[in-house]
Formats: sequence, structure tokens, C-alpha cells
Amino acid sequence: MPTNNLGQGSASSSVYVLLSKDHRVSRSFRATWHLRRLLTGQSWAESSSDDLSVLSVVGGAGGVSARPDVFYICQQYSLVFVLDMTPTMVQVSNQTCQVKLNEAVASLTASLNLLTKPFCVPGSQELLQPDLIVTVMAYCGNHPGCVKV
Repeated sequence: MPTNNLGQGSASSSVYVLLSKDHRVSRSFRATWHLRRLLTGQSWAESSSDDLSVLSVVGGAGGVSARPDVFYICQQYSLVFVLDMTPTMVQVSNQTCQVKLNEAVASLTASLNLLTKPFCVPGSQELLQPDLIVTVMAYCGNHPGCVKV
């Protein structure tokens, strides 16, 4: 991991920070942590704590800028997808000549496949695979005969 100090050069830079899985890290805690790094000139790469750990510091040619972009990465995400199951989705699309509901399910499948792939943040070799809590709901509208799910 590079150990770039704050304030070197004027290059744009990014800092990737992994949030603790054990408990929720509030926005005010993250803001305090971020401001402490800016005000004290503390090295970003050496500023890990129990709640936050710096995965990587990616700077331009001149190092980390005075105002780096800080990306906070969670270890657990909750996602909700709502599928439109109204009678209009059973129609054939004029553009693709396929049933719209089949296209919606295929899009949902592709999204879930991409979301579950492990990834690396720039500047790090550590493979991340956050836990996902996924809820899929079906909206049936107010059409008589539709079963509410």
C-alpha cells in the first residue's frame, strides 16, 4: 500500500476506506475521522482504526491532493428490487419482439450476477465480496385478478 502524505502536490487522489462489519459507522463518525486526517496532516495510509481501515491510497503524479475523494466501502449492503408484474408487462415489446416481463427478469438476473462478483478497489490487491441482503418484490397494480405478493 502506498504511504502518501496529505498535501503533496496538486494531483487528484482517491482514498478507499473499508467500514467495520461489526457495527454501523455513522456519517458523523466518518466526517470526524475524515476531518481529523485533513486538519492534522496525518498520513491516510496509516490512519486505520477498529471501525475504519484504509484499503488503498491512489494519488496522481504529485501524490495525495489537499482534498482527496474518499470512498467508504461497506461490508454489507441491503438492496431492494421491485418488479412490475402488471398486465402491461405481458405484452410483446415492439422493439425487441419479446415479452417485457421476460426482459425485466433477464435484467434482474444480470444485475444480481454482477453484484455478487468479488472485486478489488483501485490500488489494492485485496479481493472484496460484501454481504448482500436482497429483497425482490413484485408490483401487481390494482388490476382485478392480480394476486398481491
